[in-house]
Amino acid sequence: QLRRFCQFDLESECQYYLQRYGTYLSRLNFLMRHKRLESALAFCVEHSVSIEPIVEGLVNPAIQSGNAEVLVLLLERALDQQPDFWQPCLPRICGCLDRAGLFQPLYQLQCRTGDHVRAAMTCVHEFHLRGATSYAQLAAASRKEPLERAIGHLRQAMKSLTQQDPAAGGPEAARILRLPEKELRSLIRCLQLHLDVVAYLGKAAIADRKPISSLRLASPLPTLLSRNRAEALVDLGLLVLLSSPVIADGLSLLMRLHSDVPLPADRIADLSVRYLAKDCRADALCELLACWASEPRLSLGLSRDQVDSLAVTAMRKLTPELQQTNPSISEDLLKLISSVAKRVEALIVTGKLKKAYLLAVSCNNLELVTQVRDEAARRGQAPLRDMADKWIASKPPG
Repeated sequence: QLRRFCQFDLESECQYYLQRYGTYLSRLNFLMRHKRLESALAFCVEHSVSIEPIVEGLVNPAIQSGNAEVLVLLLERALDQQPDFWQPCLPRICGCLDRAGLFQPLYQLQCRTGDHVRAAMTCVHEFHLRGATSYAQLAAASRKEPLERAIGHLRQAMKSLTQQDPAAGGPEAARILRLPEKELRSLIRCLQLHLDVVAYLGKAAIADRKPISSLRLASPLPTLLSRNRAEALVDLGLLVLLSSPVIADGLSLLMRLHSDVPLPADRIADLSVRYLAKDCRADALCELLACWASEPRLSLGLSRDQVDSLAVTAMRKLTPELQQTNPSISEDLLKLISSVAKRVEALIVTGKLKKAYLLAVSCNNLELVTQVRDEAARRGQAPLRDMADKWIASKPPG
C-alpha cells in the first residue's frame, strides 16, 4: 500500500511540475513514456495542441514503441468524436506511417478517411513488397489481391467524383487526394492490363514455353508496374509477343498494351525478328511478318517499309541450321517484301546476285544495279560484274 501511494504521489508530483513548467511536447513525452496513449490523445484535444508536438510527442513515440496499430485504432475512434481537431492532423500522421514503412495502419487510416487514391497507391506498394520470382507467382491470388483492391479504390474515387456536390467541401474533403476522371480511368486500365498480362505470361511459364526462360532480358521480371519502366516495356513486349505458340494471340495482347501504354514498337519488332531467326522458328517468323504486313490492326504502327526492312533483317540473321531444316524460308520471306529496293537488298543478302541484277534491270534502276555490281565485285563474280558494267555504261550520264 505504501509503495502504491508513493508511486501515485510521485506521478502526481511529476504531473504538477510538468503542468506548471513543462511544454506540450514534454507532457506528451511523459504520457507516452508511461504508455498513457489514450490520455495523450485526450490531452491533445483538450489543449488544442499543434501538429508538431503531436508528431514528435505522440506519433513518433508510438511508432518507435511498436504501438502504431493501437494508435490508429484510437485515432479512428477519436475521428468520430473530434473530427474537426484530428482531420487536419491526418496528412502528417499518414506521412510518419509511410516513412516508417507501416503500410497496414497507414492503409487503415486512408480507408477510414475515404482517401481512395492514396489507399490505391498503398495497395500498389504492398504488391511490390510481396515480391515474386516468376510470372506464375505473380499470377497467384495472393499477389493479385492488393492490385484488385487498388482497382476497387480507384473505382470508388471515380464514383465519389460523380457524386460530389459542387457546394460540398470542408477541411476533410480538401485533404483527400482527387484525380481527374481521365487519369483515374487510365490507372484502372493500366492495373487491369497488368493483371491480364501477368496471367497470360503465368500460363506460358507453367506450360514451360521456351521464350520465358531463354530470352535475355534487361530486367528479371518485367511488368507494367516495374520501376525501371523504359527497359521493362521492351522486355515485356518481347515476352508477350513470343510466349504464345500462336503469334496472333501474342500480337492481340501486345496491341492492347500498345493502345494504353505506348511501346517502343521499332525496338520490340527488331529484337523479336532477330530472336525468331536465331531460334530457328521459321513458321513463327513468317507468320509475324505476314501479320504486320497485311493486318493494320496488328501492325503496332509499323509502316510497310519498316516491315520490309525487318524481313531483310530476318534474312541476314537466318542460321545455317534454319536454312537446312526449312530450305524455302528465304523465298517465303522474300514474298513478304513489297519494295523493289528491299527485294534487291534481300537477294543480295542471300547471295542470289543474278536474281538481284535481273530485278534491278527490270526496274531500270541505276542505283540498284550499281549495288549488285559492287557486291558481285566484292564476291569475285567477274561475269556478273562485267554484265552490270556494260548495262551501266549503256546509260546516258546524269
